Amino acid sequence: MAYECTGSLMERPLVPPASGTEPGSPDFEKMDQRLGDLSTLVGVFCPGEIPDIDAMLNNFDALAEEAKNCSLDLLASTARACMAYVKHMSRDKIRDTAPIEAGLTLLKALVSHLKKGRILFLTPLISWNCF
Repeated sequence: MAYECTGSLMERPLVPPASGTEPGSPDFEKMDQRLGDLSTLVGVFCPGEIPDIDAMLNNFDALAEEAKNCSLDLLASTARACMAYVKHMSRDKIRDTAPIEAGLTLLKALVSHLKKGRILFLTPLISWNCF
C-alpha cells in the first residue's frame, strides 16, 4: 500500500464499511449524534450539575464502546480520556471544560476522516545528533 507523506502527516487510504450495516461496523451517524449531544452538554455545563455529568459520562462511554468497531484505537482512547477528565471534574469541582472541548474537536475530526475513508497518522520526527 502506498503512503502519501505531507510534512509530518501520512495519509493511508481506508475503505470504510457502510455505516452500521455490517455486524461490528461503526455507526457513524450514531457517533455524530453523540458528539453533537456532548457538545451541547459541554456548552451549557454548570459545575455541580450531576445530571449533566452523568449524561456526559454515559455519552463518552457509549462512544468508546462504538469506537471499538473502528480500525483506529485513538478514537476509543480519546473518548476514554475525556471520560476520565469528566470524572475528575465531578470529583474535584473543576469548572474548566477546555480539555473536553479539545477532545471533542479531535473526536469529530477522527470520525470525519473515518467517514471519508481517510485516516491520518502522525509520524514521529526523529533527529540524529552526530558527535
